[in-house]
Amino acid sequence: MWRKRRRPTPHFKIPSPFNPIHGDQANLRQDGTSPFCAMMQVAAEDTYDDYVICRGFDTRILRFIDYAVGDANKPGISVAKPFGKRLTGTYEIGEVYPALLPTQGNANFQDFRQVVFTPPSPVAVNWRVGQNPGVVTGGLENGQPDDLTDEIAILYDHNSKVVNWLLMDGGGGGGKRIFFTVDSAATAGTGSPYNGKMVLTVTIVGTESRPTLIGTSVDVTDWSTCLANAETTAAVVGREGWAFWGIFESLQAGVDAGTLTPYHWALDGLCCPP
Repeated sequence: MWRKRRRPTPHFKIPSPFNPIHGDQANLRQDGTSPFCAMMQVAAEDTYDDYVICRGFDTRILRFIDYAVGDANKPGISVAKPFGKRLTGTYEIGEVYPALLPTQGNANFQDFRQVVFTPPSPVAVNWRVGQNPGVVTGGLENGQPDDLTDEIAILYDHNSKVVNWLLMDGGGGGGKRIFFTVDSAATAGTGSPYNGKMVLTVTIVGTESRPTLIGTSVDVTDWSTCLANAETTAAVVGREGWAFWGIFESLQAGVDAGTLTPYHWALDGLCCPP
């Protein structure tokens, strides 16, 4: 009588195929090249706050993932932006950056199976996202946590897929500096983080590093109150000036010390009247 051989790993069902090269059971997961770092190229317009769609070589599966709109064979790779640069319009199509696979311990191994389990200690830190950059629930406008108690949860893209890769980019964003022409101006009210400061609506005519911004309209705030604020709103219309992309400690009355403003274009210079 023939009896079926007992499975050596009953809890894991049928074992993986035998690998004659290694002399043991084959590893069904592609190890790829370690450490897991790859070059990613921005392949789609930057329209999402927390991530950007790229194309690049995935070192885990040893395959180049291309991107084309509407092509299921070229889905691209959703790559998270660094914390502090999570705003739309931060990156341009064609830009190339290194990316890595960040890991933060899971609450338990069943949560997320792409990484080795890391003990969840200390338990007070609410940051267990596995092989994922994470996203802040609440926090500041640029994606950074506002406090140590802010939860960092798993980041998903627009297709409800978990994001794995994280761009390694420590530079400034938003185009850094622009040259513009003023279209209109108004003084911000009490409901604005720029209360009492003049806000100019301008057309960008030049930029330091973001040519696609040319011809677009943005708001520029006279944060220093010593440039446009020194004149009437009508007097600044039609003039040219410069602005830079920044964030400042809020000085608004009734706001706690250390509170930061949203990222915005701050007036850096205004040409004299004709």
